[in-house]
Amino acid sequence: KLYLAFACNDSNLDKLHVDAMGRDDKVWNDDCVELFLMPDENGKIYYHIVSNSAGITADSKNGMEPEAKKSTDDGEEKPKKQKMKPKTKMKGKKGALDFGWNPEIEVSASKGDNQWFVEMSVPLDAFGIKPAPESYCRVNFTREQFDDPAKSAVLSTWAPLNGRFHQPKAFGKLVFK
Repeated sequence: KLYLAFACNDSNLDKLHVDAMGRDDKVWNDDCVELFLMPDENGKIYYHIVSNSAGITADSKNGMEPEAKKSTDDGEEKPKKQKMKPKTKMKGKKGALDFGWNPEIEVSASKGDNQWFVEMSVPLDAFGIKPAPESYCRVNFTREQFDDPAKSAVLSTWAPLNGRFHQPKAFGKLVFK
């Protein structure tokens, strides 16, 4: 299993933003922590698990798809270079994020003095990982903090990203020993 613990400093625990109330609800719009995991360098899929300060969780399997084909002058389609881009369309459309992926996650959330905590465990086989010494996967650990509902969230990330969190090729490495 993969065990994670997040400790989030926050001096306004009574103002934590929590709207999501059920699994796969829009937890990412709350004060939350997130795990992103890409099992291999092929970059064809990556996984996203989000938990808010109440322990409500959303999880999805996110695909990567080749860019669109390019038409030639004679009307035939020829494939462009197979540069991959994330599928970002929402549920119910072609290229959807797969919110039907629901691994057996154990999550617990609690509050302390000026901190809130999320602990989670996820079976590695839910990601298709069979760790061997020195093998690795790509990961990122993030946080969204909503101090002021009238403003955008404060975003924190473990891997150095530029912009949004969904950049699996820029995730850091988790090496198995």
